Amino acid sequence: MKIDRKITAALTHEDKTQEIFLQTAIVPVNVQGEIVYLRAILDSASQNNLVTEAAVQRLQLKRKGNNTRVFGLGGNAFSADFCLQPKNKAPIIIDASVLTKMTNDLPCRYTNTNNWETVKELELADPDFNTPAQVDLIIGAGHYKDLMVGNNRLKEPDIAVTYRLSVFGCLQTCFVSSFEDNLQRFWEIEEVPATKHERRCEEHFNSTTRRSPEGRFIVKLPFKKEIAELVDSQQQARRRLRSLLHRLQKQPDLCRRYSEFIQEFIKLGHMEEVPANEMLLPNEKSYYLSIHCVFKDSSTTTKMRVVFDGSAKTTSGISLNDRLMVEPKIQKDLFNILIRFRMYHVALSADIAKMYRQVQLDAEDKDYHQLLWKEPNSTDIKTLRMTRVTYGIASSAFHSVRPLQVLAEDVTDKNVQLGIMKDMYLDDLLTGAPDLESAMKLQDSIIAVLSEAGFEIRKWTSSNPELVERLPANFRETTDEMSIKSEDYSIKNLGVKWNPNPDHFKKHHLQNAKYCRKSPGSLILWDGFDVQQYSSSLLYNCFGWTDLDGTKLCRKAFSNSTDDSEFN
Repeated sequence: MKIDRKITAALTHEDKTQEIFLQTAIVPVNVQGEIVYLRAILDSASQNNLVTEAAVQRLQLKRKGNNTRVFGLGGNAFSADFCLQPKNKAPIIIDASVLTKMTNDLPCRYTNTNNWETVKELELADPDFNTPAQVDLIIGAGHYKDLMVGNNRLKEPDIAVTYRLSVFGCLQTCFVSSFEDNLQRFWEIEEVPATKHERRCEEHFNSTTRRSPEGRFIVKLPFKKEIAELVDSQQQARRRLRSLLHRLQKQPDLCRRYSEFIQEFIKLGHMEEVPANEMLLPNEKSYYLSIHCVFKDSSTTTKMRVVFDGSAKTTSGISLNDRLMVEPKIQKDLFNILIRFRMYHVALSADIAKMYRQVQLDAEDKDYHQLLWKEPNSTDIKTLRMTRVTYGIASSAFHSVRPLQVLAEDVTDKNVQLGIMKDMYLDDLLTGAPDLESAMKLQDSIIAVLSEAGFEIRKWTSSNPELVERLPANFRETTDEMSIKSEDYSIKNLGVKWNPNPDHFKKHHLQNAKYCRKSPGSLILWDGFDVQQYSSSLLYNCFGWTDLDGTKLCRKAFSNSTDDSEFN
């Protein structure tokens, strides 16, 4: 449902001279015997009931888990129950998914109704339907019919306005004259204005980020002003180092790999030893990270990764991540990327090497990325610090993704811009082109654009082997030319196994399990079921898509194959 922060929920009205009002009502909600009123849209085309987070807090409702994930404006995995109390009618229990925000104030502007005749004789469900106001609730098709009284309609003379009676009063549907700048108001949830927090994040990035002479982005940490300062973090870092060293004494191979990891960082210039004259900084001006390792055997490049812990608490209970703004999500949902990937005739996959560490930390902020380390057979504990953005820090994802978008914004080629802006999820690229020539041009351009800021994109794979064979060996996912052309060759991308040749998504079979789900927003892959037969319910359960056109599109995108172990 979330597409470029803008989605059309039903119809788009193209008449530039028409203002369209929706069926709004002021509805009574019974909260422990007290009546509270919300402004609702009654929508006979909506399959879900939706309520804003503000309304949930106002009513002090209890949240519960929601099996249907809502992709949209602030959608989350929660829902809430509440009780509508219409006049002279039994209470109605509504189960609604919770959204941060559903739409801007509706209608978009005030409309004078003094000359309307019929409206003066009616008890309206929303007496101020012609005045912009916030919407708290959308009541969908499941309850719409129960809330209507009869099928009769009343009309205003000479203008396209009709009324229908509901348990809340008369609902209006109006088409009246408006200004030309009101183009797509009917059932459009338009671009939501950035929140105060999002504006602060963007303003901080724009005002503090600069480029080095080599083109690399240099960023500053986005500290919150309202959170208390950091206190002592060195004590917990020393305790955790002792614990780690005790473990490494028992595992020499792991100790060697840790040491190699640290030495690689120093050799690449991504880490440095803190000079003695810069050691005595006040606690609020520094922070010590702790480290631990994770293993990923499926990786063809980095089997072991050392993770930095920016959430470790200082003696005041505040961590570095507590003090940092968590920037808004600015990339597409996984599902959108995967669907678009299936539409390309020639598919391309790649990822950016050491993506976070291609972005440089401002010199003033490096001391917030200090760590303690002791080499094997050494008695000295060194104080090191990162010079690059690193994983484990709350702001790192934004600091690595936002520069990519800056690069894309400066590109004139729309295909390249689309590839970087909409076909990437963190460091993974899933893109393509209609033919081989276009794919080669796209591949070359993306490599060139990203290299301007020090981003090296490699591990290339394609449904057309020529696009891989033309690249140097260090740019390929595999250097085995036989594998590139083999139908058995597969890689994992965004949680899905992909066979580049013949361009299939392959289902994972899990023993003793009906399905597996990888969140957020990935496919439910059913074990032992025919994909062709169950693709409609598959997509509905995972994404809430039920309209026929959407289901057909997704079935075409994911399950053209007659083999139930593959998605084409």
